Formats: sequence, C-alpha cells, structure tokens
Amino acid sequence: MYENDLELFLADVVERGLHFQRDGFVHTHNKLDTTAPKPPMKFFLCTPELRPEARMTPDDIVQMGEFCWRYIKKHRLNVPAIAGIPRVGDEIARAIQQAAERDDINLPRLAFEKNDDGTIGRLIRSDGYTKGQPIWLVDDLTQFGISKERGIEASQKAKFPVRGILTFLDYGMAQAHFRKLNIEHHSVATVRKTLSVGLNQGGITQKNFDEMGAYLTQSQRAAN
Repeated sequence: MYENDLELFLADVVERGLHFQRDGFVHTHNKLDTTAPKPPMKFFLCTPELRPEARMTPDDIVQMGEFCWRYIKKHRLNVPAIAGIPRVGDEIARAIQQAAERDDINLPRLAFEKNDDGTIGRLIRSDGYTKGQPIWLVDDLTQFGISKERGIEASQKAKFPVRGILTFLDYGMAQAHFRKLNIEHHSVATVRKTLSVGLNQGGITQKNFDEMGAYLTQSQRAAN
C-alpha cells in the first residue's frame, strides 16, 4: 500500500514539481563551483508563495510530510525531534509533526530563521526541547548537501547535535559525505525512481530522462 501510494504521488511530483530548461539550471553548488555541470532539470517542491515559478499545492506539501512520517514508522527510525531547513523544510516538518500527532506521538519541532543571503540564522522555535539533545533535519531534497551543512552548523550553534537527516527526495550525491560526519541520511524516494515513474506515466520524455540520467551518473561518480 505504501509503495503504491508513493508511486502515485511521485507522478504528481513530476507533473507539478519538475522543471526542465534547455541550458540547465544554476544550483547552489554551481555558484560555488562554476566548472560543475548544470543539471537539465530542477525540482521546485514548494508552493508559489515561496517561489513564483513553483507549481506545488499546499496539499502536496502536506503529503510530502505524511510520506516522511510513514517512512519514519516503516523503517523504525529513532527521531526524537525535527528541525526544518528553512523555508520549504519548515513546511514539511510541520506536516510531519501533525502526522505524528494523529498517531498520538509528541514530536518536538524546532525552527530557524533564514537570512536574506541564504544562510540559516538563529533558533526561533524549540517546543521546549532541551539543549544538548539530538535532532533530525528535514528538507524537501538533498543534492550535494550544502543547505544541510548550513542546517548542521546552525543546529550546533544552538546546542542541538544533528543525529540524522530526512528529505523527501535524494539525488544520491551526498551519502558518503554524511557517513564521514557520522550522520544518518534517509530519503523517501530517489530522483532516479521519480524520473522512472515520470517516464512510465508519460510525464517526461525519453530524451529528458536520458539527459537527467547522464547528469546523475556523472555527478554521483564525482561526489562518491
């Protein structure tokens, strides 16, 4: 049931969250390394309120959070508290907390400010969670892990050690890095799986599928 529900939702993610651009997209890692290849596609897993070009709905964000909670239960992850990477991660973390509440589980949720320069600022919410206790970071996706690094730094500054990271999608490029940091990294679905669903459902063309597959292979080899 879980896998069937997820596949149906991934088709919606392709339809409303996936954008292609002929000359590629400049991601955060491209700004830091101008020699890195630009991906031919990008996921905007948020609503237009957060990014004008986005097409996801508020219900989509809720579903991402619910699938994250179902993943936590399915894999019996020890997640004592969560903190969203602002701003999309905050919305997903809120949905995870609400899903946990429906199971009569109190899951503290922390939140941080996001600065105008893209960095993560001070802690603005802790739900009474005591400093020194571990947390898991939550976000929409993991590519090279740059925003997660910022989240780890902000959490450590606030005296909350990061035990794990949970994202809805994963490009498959940051696992080795997080292993070195001794931080668990989990994702509900991979980008490759999502692209396969899109291809099978007619949401993307074979040409776009092959282009993105080549980008993923090249980038994963370089990262891992």
